[in-house]
Amino acid sequence: MIFFLVFISTAAVLFYEFYWKRRNLPPGPTPLPLLGNLVSVVKCSPGYECFREWRKEYGPVYTYWLGPQPMVVVADYQTMKESIIKDGDKFADRFVLHTLRDFGMGKNLMEERVMLEVDFLIDRMRSLKTDLNMQSEFDTAVGSIINNILFGYRFDESKQHEFKLIKGHLRTLRWTFGEPKMHEELDRVIGSDRMITMADKNDLPYVNAVVNEAQRVANLLPQNLQRKLLEDTVIGGHPIKAGTVVMPQISTVLYDERVFPDPYTFKPERFINSDGSLKKYDELVPFSVGKRQCVGEGLAKVELFLFVANLFQRFKFSAKQTPSMVKNRGQVVTAKIIYAM
Repeated sequence: MIFFLVFISTAAVLFYEFYWKRRNLPPGPTPLPLLGNLVSVVKCSPGYECFREWRKEYGPVYTYWLGPQPMVVVADYQTMKESIIKDGDKFADRFVLHTLRDFGMGKNLMEERVMLEVDFLIDRMRSLKTDLNMQSEFDTAVGSIINNILFGYRFDESKQHEFKLIKGHLRTLRWTFGEPKMHEELDRVIGSDRMITMADKNDLPYVNAVVNEAQRVANLLPQNLQRKLLEDTVIGGHPIKAGTVVMPQISTVLYDERVFPDPYTFKPERFINSDGSLKKYDELVPFSVGKRQCVGEGLAKVELFLFVANLFQRFKFSAKQTPSMVKNRGQVVTAKIIYAM
């Protein structure tokens, strides 16, 4: 009798775990009770590579289990465009500042704040006669910009305790080192007698290509931000009920070999047309998509261009050892620390 009850209970649990709770969701990898698909992600290196493999097996829309929580993964840009972008009102919204102009931060003032920090970093690098941990320098510089915007003053040693609370995480700058073609373009187009501003952006296609490729390869937030459906909808041909959590998996878009061949190789030339102009890819979505994409996108793009262009205009960087493409895994993805001159 006891054996029969155990058998029935086990069968009921298995029926629920492997069929009943999955019946109204898109197909996907089989979850383990309580753990979901976490074991597969942990075993996979890097973890987001699992999502690319699952897309090949199950298609652009599938279900991934984060513990007991099902998440409908959208792993294709076209499907994201048709659902999350066009039907954004069906997803749970959040309070956002659509533009930093709400803080009095128009483009000119934003650029002015960034240029102040670029100039300070250049002076600091010229004054030091030792190797630099560039990530630490970038963290300080970007944090100072945010500090200046929010509180009206830049970071200095006397305010270090406040700075730690809002330390920037513009990790993308780590991925831009070692690009001699940038030096050639900067010398040819701009020279060395003045600072580079946003007015020069359209004249520097290769610099823009390096920045774009750095954002693509960096893939800073591989798991992205989840959204909850406010109403029933259809995603990629699958009916999805209100309350379901949906995750646009931008890693699979940024590393889509159909769009970006040899996706794990740093290759800025993929963003250059045959005539030398900058090539645009809708699939370049490092700031996510839809209403929950990064609200600091505008500021980040200004920072990336101005820091990269001005630093490479004035310095040549070399590392103590060849930088690795292996990433540090966590909530965000970062490159290994670079010490450069």
